[in-house]
Amino acid sequence: MAALRRTKSKDLLEATFREIGRLYTNIIFIRRIMTTQEILNVHIPAGTYIACSPLITARDPNIFPDPEKFRPERWLTPTNQFNSKALTNSLRAGTSTQFGKGEHMCVGRKVGKLTVLDAMWDTVLGNDDDSGFDVELVKGIIEGVGLDNVGAAAAWSTRNLGTPFQTGPPVKVKFRKL
Repeated sequence: MAALRRTKSKDLLEATFREIGRLYTNIIFIRRIMTTQEILNVHIPAGTYIACSPLITARDPNIFPDPEKFRPERWLTPTNQFNSKALTNSLRAGTSTQFGKGEHMCVGRKVGKLTVLDAMWDTVLGNDDDSGFDVELVKGIIEGVGLDNVGAAAAWSTRNLGTPFQTGPPVKVKFRKL
């Protein structure tokens, strides 16, 4: 939080948002091929259902070095600006699909992004008129669990085929006015 406050730039916040979306993405996309296609010399007839897993592509070490690590800086340029070119390339390649892709893109993506990147920025991190809040995780953290041992792990189970659910007790967050 302190690093975000010091930057007074939403670039790190945007990068953090993208990195969370990369790590906690949909488990599978299923689509039906509408026209016969050749993909990598494989004939796929019209009407065939195909599936891909963004969970796999978003953790490909050839695309994302140290794929199991939470590294928001992978979405930043060397001068710590948000790297929109990296995002565009990732969206085109299908390695960043937290809101879906193409005609299947989530209709609520703009509201979700607006809520996190705009409303949360000023409310939680503060601005020139308001000091914001300090945030503390106070309950539900399990030592040694999750990515980088942050204490919460996603449940990639049969409960869903989309957005992951947390395993274990719910994480409780305490906000303290600064």
